[in-house]
Amino acid sequence: MLENTTKAEEEDVNGTSSLVFISVPEFDWQPETVGVVSSAFLWGYLFTQVPGGYLAARYPANRVFGVALFTTCILNLFLPVSARVGWGALAAVRVLQGLAEGMTYPAAHGIWSNWAPPLERTRLSTITFAGTYFGAVTGMPLSGLLADLMGWESPFYFYGAIGIMWSCGWYFVSSPSPARHTFLSREEQLYIEESIGNKGENKIMAR
Repeated sequence: MLENTTKAEEEDVNGTSSLVFISVPEFDWQPETVGVVSSAFLWGYLFTQVPGGYLAARYPANRVFGVALFTTCILNLFLPVSARVGWGALAAVRVLQGLAEGMTYPAAHGIWSNWAPPLERTRLSTITFAGTYFGAVTGMPLSGLLADLMGWESPFYFYGAIGIMWSCGWYFVSSPSPARHTFLSREEQLYIEESIGNKGENKIMAR
């Protein structure tokens, strides 16, 4: 993102004018500034791990997860604008993203505590969190392709929009417990509830 602008300058060579294209950084930030911006996400992320776990235990974990992800994606749309305002604004948005996303991991564990039978919980959690690494591996080259085709801002808008649409779908499809799920068969519901001892339903305080 730091080197993404091409400037045309006219040069006179042997009495002939010609355009020379020079790549110049749009954001001419010092390495220390880049380090602050890059680490800003973690400043927020560290502070909401415990509160995220509390909220996932106090309220439906699927709602906590959905709201946290939706908030992160909304903020993603503001990253290009905040970068042009200044590195301080960009760092502030990244801190807010960290605060929101810090609740997703505790909430994911809360979801599986209500949904995953004990004998399947490890496998299901592993698959879930492996998605983080799969997203990074596939998202980075895709971001480069998008930036090359449509400008450096496009990955931020693309992933933000995809995340918002996913969050909206999650809101309507997910449910706090098997007993409240619309599309779950009675057999599946009974199997999950008997496996976990129906404890997931008892701790849900609000929908």
